[in-house]
Amino acid sequence: MKYIGRYLLIFITILLMGSILSGCMTITQEDYLRAAERYMEKKYGEKFEGQYFDVMSNDCMYLTPVSHPEWRVMVAFPKAKLWNVEFQDNYVAFLLKITRDKKT
Repeated sequence: MKYIGRYLLIFITILLMGSILSGCMTITQEDYLRAAERYMEKKYGEKFEGQYFDVMSNDCMYLTPVSHPEWRVMVAFPKAKLWNVEFQDNYVAFLLKITRDKKT
């Protein structure tokens, strides 16, 4: 009986630490935007700025290249894994459109 207080104290401590640590590890939409900006800059060597999330799907966002602020490049992360997010983008379509327009 005398150990119940000790076990209760340990249990409460574990619960508090778990709730504190889980709150610190929450990934926000801002974190996804910054990660997507770094991904695009590393992949294409150009600076991008995060704009906003798609409200309907919540698994894609729109970035704007600094060199072409009128473009809205869609970046999606369809299979978000625990510590690794794989991005997909449609920036190549914009680049191909420029080369097509130059040829005509």
